[in-house]
Amino acid sequence: QVIDLAGSRQRAVESATLSRELAEADYEMQRIDVFAEVARRFTATVADTQRLLTAQSALTLGQQTVAAVEVRVNAAKASPLELSKARTTLALLEIDEEHAELELEVSRQSLAAIQGTTRPAFSTVSADLLTLPNVPEFSVVEAGIAQSPILARYPIESRWYDAQVRLAQSLRRSGLRINAGLRRSEATDDFGVVAGISLPWQKRDQMQGKVQETRERHAQSMAAIEASRLELHATLFAMYQEMLHANTALTQLRKKIIPEAEMSLQLARQGYESGRFSLLELLDAQQSLIALRTAIITHATA
Repeated sequence: QVIDLAGSRQRAVESATLSRELAEADYEMQRIDVFAEVARRFTATVADTQRLLTAQSALTLGQQTVAAVEVRVNAAKASPLELSKARTTLALLEIDEEHAELELEVSRQSLAAIQGTTRPAFSTVSADLLTLPNVPEFSVVEAGIAQSPILARYPIESRWYDAQVRLAQSLRRSGLRINAGLRRSEATDDFGVVAGISLPWQKRDQMQGKVQETRERHAQSMAAIEASRLELHATLFAMYQEMLHANTALTQLRKKIIPEAEMSLQLARQGYESGRFSLLELLDAQQSLIALRTAIITHATA
């Protein structure tokens, strides 16, 4: 029977308990990562859906432009070269629409994959990308750093290293061994009780290296806490600024810029039909509106 003199068993139980808590903290971080990835893929699928609708709308604009040019060419008011240019632009818009369809299918497959299927079990994905939530003050968002699962793991890890040091220190002293039993004498055929106590003596401390290594890892862990906190703060601040910019840009695009671009295209088409504007001006107004409609999706999903 080994008698634990230094509490090694208790230290081992403590270390195992903290190891389980570390595993739970790692699981929590992975769980949140999965949720974030699902949200990212969902948003990408919604954005690609909107991009396809924008490409289809652009194709309609291109078809209207070709129709307007055909009217002027048939009336001998424009050169057939203009019709060729308009049709070339339309062909490029058809390519863009096909590419948007393929990108949407890729996004759908990606979203299905993270759900554990090879084929999407959904027909369409929809969400209101253009209505952004109110942006709180940075101090409110910053307060959430303390709840980060990354930072929550460090205290557990610190206690685990402490437990490892205590366990290693307890193992420095070997347990007291008590032996007892019966012994039979061959000469007299008698039985006797035999007992003994032993305590091994080590010439050198075999656990010193383990203790030193654990203490160094503990120190590294403590230094990593502040480094991670600063990194999280910097990342959060950068994302917050991007969110503010996206909110401002989206508001300007929706309320001012795109309505002006739509008016410009309408005036350009009317001016071209009456012979006051060139085809180049019409195509430029058309391309500007298409680009702005694409940009609004980019800002909405930033």
